[in-house]
Amino acid sequence: MVRILLVVLIVVVGAHCLSAQQNDLISTGILPVISGRVRSTTEGALSDLTVYITEPRSLARYISAVVDRDGNFRFEPDARIRAGVYKLAFASPDHKMLVHDIFLTPETRGVKIVVTLETNRKRGEVIDSVKIISDFSDGNFDNAPRMSQRPDGTYAADIALKGGTAVYQVIPYITGIPADDNHSVNGTMQSSYEYDDGGDYRSIIKGKGKKITIVWNPAAAATSDKPADFVYLSPDDIRIDSARESFNKRSFDAFRGLPPNITDPIEIRRWRNGREGDAAFELAKALELPEGRLRDVAIANSCIRYIPLVLSFRDETSYAERIASSVPPDAYAWTVSDEALVPIIATAPALPTLWEYLDSVVSAHPDRGADVLYRSMLVASLAGDSAQIKRLYDRFMSAYPKHDMASSVKRKFNPNSFIKPGNQLPSFDFTLLGDPNTHVTPSSLRGKYVLIDLWATWCAPCVAEMPNIERVWKLYGGSKLEIVSISLDASEKDIAPFREKRFPMAWKHVYSPGLFNSKAAELFEVSGIPKPILVGPDGRIIAVSEGLRGEELEKTLGVYLER
Repeated sequence: MVRILLVVLIVVVGAHCLSAQQNDLISTGILPVISGRVRSTTEGALSDLTVYITEPRSLARYISAVVDRDGNFRFEPDARIRAGVYKLAFASPDHKMLVHDIFLTPETRGVKIVVTLETNRKRGEVIDSVKIISDFSDGNFDNAPRMSQRPDGTYAADIALKGGTAVYQVIPYITGIPADDNHSVNGTMQSSYEYDDGGDYRSIIKGKGKKITIVWNPAAAATSDKPADFVYLSPDDIRIDSARESFNKRSFDAFRGLPPNITDPIEIRRWRNGREGDAAFELAKALELPEGRLRDVAIANSCIRYIPLVLSFRDETSYAERIASSVPPDAYAWTVSDEALVPIIATAPALPTLWEYLDSVVSAHPDRGADVLYRSMLVASLAGDSAQIKRLYDRFMSAYPKHDMASSVKRKFNPNSFIKPGNQLPSFDFTLLGDPNTHVTPSSLRGKYVLIDLWATWCAPCVAEMPNIERVWKLYGGSKLEIVSISLDASEKDIAPFREKRFPMAWKHVYSPGLFNSKAAELFEVSGIPKPILVGPDGRIIAVSEGLRGEELEKTLGVYLER
């Protein structure tokens, strides 16, 4: 059970009128004491309880709480957390994970909570079948073996022991529940557990020999029909949480009330943003907050949820202008939810003054600056603004040279990029897949047009391009055109089955191990795939990506090969 609430609206208004001492807390970062108790809907004890604050953009563990045997937990002050919105995650064997947003202001000093976790299984459920998972290497559990049902109602299966240890999960398939909605959970036979970082646990058991018989007993798994719950004990926290729930419900009800004559996606978003603005005023009253800027903050926070593509905001400069004029660049809103800057970034090419606003945001929020600059470079690149790309690139590399995204930024936006039309191919020497005695080098490709295709079997857009590449190979392959597919797969063994079952790809192949850190990815400045590169007979690059995908591929090749 996951509860994700819209709470960013609350933070911004309170951030406009902070005292110097409060601003001090924001700049240094502080997490107040958060404590409470976690219990089960069965009223029984919880084992191996895990309580933590998630990473800002995932459910991975960021800061863990201290937990005792009675289910009491406590987070101590921590400089990594600032005022804002965070997700608290609670998990225990035999129970569903619960995730709940928590809102912290610079004034927050203590939060007390009581959490009740719902069991994985409900009473009276009928089990159709059970699978067992003991190999977690590929994440594909479709081929997991079924356990055999025994006369006593238990299920059994033999699994391999590795170093005297077996690690496993079971998937009970429940009558009336779609197969895809069933998920893997811990077993009932184990000596210990390990958390799988996804809300469930794996059972660990010791044994001797090469195999061990695992028995899963449905009767031993905790069951209850009661729902999960998350309760604040502080009156102020109860008031805030109630107001947030009210806003969330109002927002959802507004969307359900969409007039049938409004069908255009942009109009739908405008209509809903207006309704959410009204709900935001109600929220402000409930929290006794000033109303002046809340409507525009509501728009800033909500509009990102309706149009997934950045470019969709290009014709909506009014949104960006309203947000930029209503929310100061140093507002804490941008630290809590920098994604709300998307409409500003997307319209900056049309409104150059917005670049200045974004520069101020980066200066005021260095912890979010890398993301803002990266998104800005992407938009500037799509707009073909090379001067803006260079300016943003220089600022990124100066401020964030060791950031996780730095290598990707270098490959994708470096104004001094080597892989671009007019340049010669870089020097390389790859071994032909399936023939270790044959080498693929720039000189071995001279004399023909060459399409270099950087791809992977797991890449859906790459697979979608295969019919187009197969078609041009049939038209031009051999005498006029050479194709070299360079795989960035995790394993060389993934390529042959793909070619046998999906597309023959009857041209040259190279495997470069290391995914996006591979030699090929570095040489060809790969930040995303597919990345097609067209090279002329003289070894000079003609095109990179543009005009080399979809139906454009055949048209582009025709220009050169039909001469």
